[in-house]
Amino acid sequence: MTPSPEHIIILLAGLFAIAALFIIATTLLRRGQKQSNSDLWHVYAFEFLIVAVVLLPAYLGSGYLLAALLLFSLRAHREISKGSGLPFNALFLSSYVFSSVLFFTIVIHLLEPHIVQVLLLLSALITSAALYLTGHKRQREIWLLFLVLLSISCLLAVVEWKNGFLLLLFLYIITESNDSFAYLSGKLFGRKKLFPVISPQKTREGLLGGIIASMIIGLGLNYFFMNMPWLFILLVIGATIVSAVAGDLFFSVYKRSLGMKDFPAVIKKHGGVLDIYDSLLTASIVYYFLLLSVF
Repeated sequence: MTPSPEHIIILLAGLFAIAALFIIATTLLRRGQKQSNSDLWHVYAFEFLIVAVVLLPAYLGSGYLLAALLLFSLRAHREISKGSGLPFNALFLSSYVFSSVLFFTIVIHLLEPHIVQVLLLLSALITSAALYLTGHKRQREIWLLFLVLLSISCLLAVVEWKNGFLLLLFLYIITESNDSFAYLSGKLFGRKKLFPVISPQKTREGLLGGIIASMIIGLGLNYFFMNMPWLFILLVIGATIVSAVAGDLFFSVYKRSLGMKDFPAVIKKHGGVLDIYDSLLTASIVYYFLLLSVF
């Protein structure tokens, strides 16, 4: 079934209520850690903004989502430029080419999404070669931008499918549930570090908590709204979770290679947009190609 606006509001309110109860339990079990408990509520409040920034434009229509995602790509471009220490102009050509390809092929629907993605890849190869020949030896930032804009093309393609908003909502809830409950579980139960060098805050217990919570939530969403075959939806949820965790770690490795903890902050204490949406960037690509077999 296609959820009405009332169903979506109830669904999101229920998920936020579950998260609030989880935080209350954590607070009661760790009464002596007032600052840490306060940080949990700060993160909880910030989740409302994270959800609104993506889901509200998507609900209003693909044009609004495109505008929001292109603003996101411009900000991501700026963060990569400042974080890497490369001149903004050194990356401007690639950002311009990528954005132009997306605009003229998706907005006016001249080409299929997979052709857009091939054009993005060709643009990355050409831009990377051009910058290399003009003296810019570092290529990884170009491919990081390619990853960002490939993700944008996948998100826009998903929204154009039948029940596209529902499909995007499912992806978003899975990735955010995994991130949020991994964070909360790590705070409550975390003992053993998962990747102490790459991402010292992550724990095995947090990883397990995020996986369990997002699996349960995903299966519940499928039962009430998606109605996909159970084996297929298990594959989709599992692959989405794995790719989300991999994206988080990928960006952590990149930041460590530059000697920084976070990208230049767009909001204080939360880093840049690439810190906030790192999991969604990689998960959206895997999610899109998995669903191609159905849609």
